[in-house]
Amino acid sequence: WIDLLSFEIEKLSSGLAAQDPYFDPVSPAWVYSGLVEKDNYEIFKFDLKLGLRFRLTHSPGYDGQPSFSQDGRWIFYASGKQENSEIYVMRSDGSLATQLTFRKGREGAPSLSPDGSRLVWWGSPENRQDLADLYLADFDPRQPKLENVTQLTETSSMNLSPVWHPESKHVVFASNREAQDNFELYILNLESRCLQRITDSQGDDLMPHFSPDARYLTWSSTFEGRSHIFMAPFSFSNAPCNASQIGTELNKIRFKGVDGR
Repeated sequence: WIDLLSFEIEKLSSGLAAQDPYFDPVSPAWVYSGLVEKDNYEIFKFDLKLGLRFRLTHSPGYDGQPSFSQDGRWIFYASGKQENSEIYVMRSDGSLATQLTFRKGREGAPSLSPDGSRLVWWGSPENRQDLADLYLADFDPRQPKLENVTQLTETSSMNLSPVWHPESKHVVFASNREAQDNFELYILNLESRCLQRITDSQGDDLMPHFSPDARYLTWSSTFEGRSHIFMAPFSFSNAPCNASQIGTELNKIRFKGVDGR
C-alpha cells in the first residue's frame, strides 16, 4: 500500500502471488486474492490492527476480485474456473457464502452501491473471452439474492472494472468500445443512461476507483508504456452530457496529466 501523504510504500502480502486488494471501509483490514497452489486462488483477509491473515474461502479453482459493502458486513467476489465463474457473496468473516448469479460464461468484478441497494458486475458469454458487458441488479441482503437483473451495455467489446460513484447514481468502468487495443474510462448515468468518456490517452486506462468524498478518481494507465497509478480531481461540472442513451455520440473529457497535455 502507499501513504498518499508521504508516498511511502509498504508490502502487506506474502506468499506465491497476491492481487485484487480492497480495503474494509469500516475496520482496519483489507481483503485480496492469493495463490495457494497452481490455478487455485483463495480470498484472504488481513487485519492491520492484529497483524494477522485469515483465509476466507476454501474451494478449488479461482476465488477473486473481492469487494466490501459500504457497511463492511458483506464481501462480494467471483468464484469458479477459467471458463465459467459466478458472483458470490459472504459475510466479512467468510461465513454464509451464497451464489448470486447462475449463467453460463464468466462473471467478475462485483461492486455494491454505497447505499447498499444495487450490485453491478461484468459478464462474458460462454466461450467468448473477447466480450464482456455490464449488468445491474437489486440486492436483497435478507436472503441474500439478486433481483431485477438488467444488462447495462450491449456492445461487441470488453466493458470491465465497474465501480460506483459515492452518490450511487453513476458507474465508472473501463472499455475498449472505441478501439480494440485501447481501454478508456467511461461514466454511465444509471437514470438517464447517458454515457461519457472521461479519459483520453494512448494505452490502457483500467481499474478506476473513487475517493470516499468523490473528489478524486484513481486508475491505472499504460500510456507511458508501463503500468502506473494516476489520480485526478473529479467533478460533474466538468462533464456536461448531451447523450440520451448508450450508442450516441460521446462527450470526451480529458483529465490534465493523463496524456501530458
